[in-house]
Amino acid sequence: MSRKNSTAMGIGAAISGAAIAAFIGMGTAHADPSGSIDNPFVNTDTGGYSELFGGTGTVQGAIDAQDDVTLAAGSSSDAAAFSSNVVTFEDAVDHPLADIIQAIDPEAFVYQVSTGIDPTGSVDGAYLVPDDSLGYLATSLDYFLLSPTGLGDLLGPIGEILLGSSF
Repeated sequence: MSRKNSTAMGIGAAISGAAIAAFIGMGTAHADPSGSIDNPFVNTDTGGYSELFGGTGTVQGAIDAQDDVTLAAGSSSDAAAFSSNVVTFEDAVDHPLADIIQAIDPEAFVYQVSTGIDPTGSVDGAYLVPDDSLGYLATSLDYFLLSPTGLGDLLGPIGEILLGSSF
């Protein structure tokens, strides 16, 4: 074997080894969020739908972002009022149905973090957003029915008792 061939093979082996090490390092350094409490989705979409039903990275994220754009195109004051109401809901209001469904079916929700939302009792600002039809039903009922009527405050302690924790 000539010296020319062995040098080329040595350089090729060194380059391929470096490439493999770089690919492995990149794969573990920038892991995608899983939507778990330890690795929540980070919502970069502003707007009520993205904050309530799931934003960046979630199943419904692109559709919710488009709904936010459509709402803002009609009346920016309506969009701002809806977004403000969602922030208040996520920050301070009980979500009894979402909590019960999460206990029964953990796959119904994923965790998300949004700028400006810091829910009471949350871990690092993460809160639940729906991931399947049961999650969407629970979130919709909590937001559109229980929260405005005050029934969420009544059902919250009952949900806590059913889930085995104190209120």
